[in-house]
Amino acid sequence: YLQFYTDQNFFSDRNEGWIKLTEWDMTYALTGSIGNWGWRLQYERDAPLDRSGIQQKYADTLITYSMTPANRWSWWRELFPNQNLTAYAGPGWLFYNKDYFARPDNTGRALFRYVAHANLDLYKNHVVVFADTNWFTDRSSSNAVRPTELDWMLGIAFRLGHAELSLYHEEDMPLDRDGLIQRYTAVQLRYEFEWVRGKAGSK
Repeated sequence: YLQFYTDQNFFSDRNEGWIKLTEWDMTYALTGSIGNWGWRLQYERDAPLDRSGIQQKYADTLITYSMTPANRWSWWRELFPNQNLTAYAGPGWLFYNKDYFARPDNTGRALFRYVAHANLDLYKNHVVVFADTNWFTDRSSSNAVRPTELDWMLGIAFRLGHAELSLYHEEDMPLDRDGLIQRYTAVQLRYEFEWVRGKAGSK
């Protein structure tokens, strides 16, 4: 019912050498779920490592609803015994926002976010295609619930035990005007750790 998680992302600048790290994005959150409903309380800070320039900080809350996993349906299990489909979607509110922008060109300040995520398990959770979208609104806009930015991601992940190797493409684009579109394709190797009460272990 209650979990704490943290996510740490470090970036390097290809113009300053691929090894030298230049940005640190840190996230801390409490999450929980009851039935198909989930909730999250999160704090994030995106900042340059040399402490120069803009620091983007926010705290938000998010409510999501998850669809029933497809492998619980008898017809799905008969047709796709080794596959599964899961998805969730929901709204969020950035109740604290210190320069977390509402568009990729660093204009506006985000107020609401809408999320949607789907995983298509191609084979026993070892090969997974995933899609993720984040929509942001601008609190200074005349319509504060209308999205002004869309961040979308599409990728494929290969999982073995607690390790994951993924290839994905992301684009962040404005919706209410022309402007900067940020896009990149990346390869990521990840290992997940989990500590459970009463146990010392990893996942």
